[in-house]
Amino acid sequence: MHDEAASTQVQPRCPAGLSKRSSNGSRFAGDRKAATVLRVPLASELHRIHPVEVASHREVRMTAYNCVRFRVRPGQEERFEQLFRSAGRDFEGLRKMALSKSADGSYFSIAQWESLEAIAAARPMMKANLDTFRDTLLELSQDLGVTDPISGEAIFEMAR
Repeated sequence: MHDEAASTQVQPRCPAGLSKRSSNGSRFAGDRKAATVLRVPLASELHRIHPVEVASHREVRMTAYNCVRFRVRPGQEERFEQLFRSAGRDFEGLRKMALSKSADGSYFSIAQWESLEAIAAARPMMKANLDTFRDTLLELSQDLGVTDPISGEAIFEMAR
């Protein structure tokens, strides 16, 4: 059964000389052949989905993230990175964490948590970790001090 609301005909755009593979496996180039694109139902259309599927969508609990920006004193980068890596992170609710260095030389950590409550509960331990490498950091501003933290509940997540 074909649901017209569930698919849309579009003209694929492809740089000259390149080709794409359609959903049925045939190849096409440029604007020569239409492709079918499946559309995600709008919230107003959820009544057409089986009630069990709708209920399971409501039960999905979004995660929370926190991100902290740092500026490291010149010449202290290796020490900062080593101290950051060696800090204890046995935090309840922490799923994963990364430290990144941006093109301007500043660093930021980003962590995925089970909830905002888990982040709040871990703050005293995170501050204790910060104290182990605080001397390697530059003040970002008088208002911020040596960190620029932010946290919140995810409103969109994607994984590949």
